[in-house]
Amino acid sequence: MKFRKMVHQFDRALSQIEVVFMAIAAILLFVMIFTVCFSVVGRYFLGIPAAWTVELSEYIMVFLAFLSASWVLRKDGHVRLDLLLNTLSPSKQLLFNRITAIIAAIACGLFFWFSLKATIDNYQRDVISYNILNTPKYLVLLPIPLGSLLLTLRYIRNILSDFKI
Repeated sequence: MKFRKMVHQFDRALSQIEVVFMAIAAILLFVMIFTVCFSVVGRYFLGIPAAWTVELSEYIMVFLAFLSASWVLRKDGHVRLDLLLNTLSPSKQLLFNRITAIIAAIACGLFFWFSLKATIDNYQRDVISYNILNTPKYLVLLPIPLGSLLLTLRYIRNILSDFKI
């Protein structure tokens, strides 16, 4: 019973972090929409090009993908091949889902580890992405380990849920 309560508290904390990350992603999406519109209006109507908006949009897309991935998984919104899955019996579907969740948790955990190492390395070496904005590279990489960690934890939570824990 105590373990079940800990899992429930873990799920609540994870869900709250996912909501915060999703809110940040939503704000960034609006920033991207605004800057792209600003760029189009500036270029075509005012004759003022804003090339920095393309680079900013590229960075925001990385944030959008990784900050929202765990929330999408919690809402069961990721793409899956139902055509194959629907041909299996319910018990085999459950087994297939458990196996894929375990494989995904391991893959996301490895992705978290290697992306964290790359992010820390870029921070320590003070690597700058010399484009229009001259952005420190670790800032662009930061959402990758954060999102991968949350995705790993969500897969682990889903595995525990499949076992009715």
